[in-house]
Amino acid sequence: MATPFSSDGGEALQRAPVSTGAGGRPPTAALEDFYELERAVAFVRENGFAKIALQFPDELLPDSADVATRMEAATTAKMYILGDTSYGSCCVDEVAAQHVDADAIIHYGPACLSPCRKPVLHVFGRKELDVIRCAEAFQELYPDPQTYAVVLSEVVYSHAIDDLASQLRPIYPNVVFSKLDCKELLIHPSQ
Repeated sequence: MATPFSSDGGEALQRAPVSTGAGGRPPTAALEDFYELERAVAFVRENGFAKIALQFPDELLPDSADVATRMEAATTAKMYILGDTSYGSCCVDEVAAQHVDADAIIHYGPACLSPCRKPVLHVFGRKELDVIRCAEAFQELYPDPQTYAVVLSEVVYSHAIDDLASQLRPIYPNVVFSKLDCKELLIHPSQ
């Protein structure tokens, strides 16, 4: 009998996949860049991992075989594509990774960044940003150069925040640009 704090899993089996609305990889984004293959290869090589679980949200699954093939060729490690997670795609599926005895997980797409027991590399993806147009829009919204503001971005645009800052800092001395350094976002196992 299921209680409010547990279930028999039936709901998860009956639930239809929910798209986050984020869509897949933009058609103009190169596979190597969007999935940060160079960083992922370095993660595998530097740690000597032999088995890697690759977790993709539903909207990125069409690229999963290509990513796995390129990762295997570049690392000689065995890649396993995780599919049909029991939880939201933002959660790292450590249970599925255990089924293949994976040494680590590379999680693609949006993530809730919950603590994990295995090493996890998060790859959020990279979307293009028209930095010039973005700077123009900021200037239209905030014509006073003495404006105090903090500029935040979604993680898929974090690669462009330095370019945006270089456009706006000379004009707006009181604007702060916040940036998540995705290169440093490697979740190590919980202690």
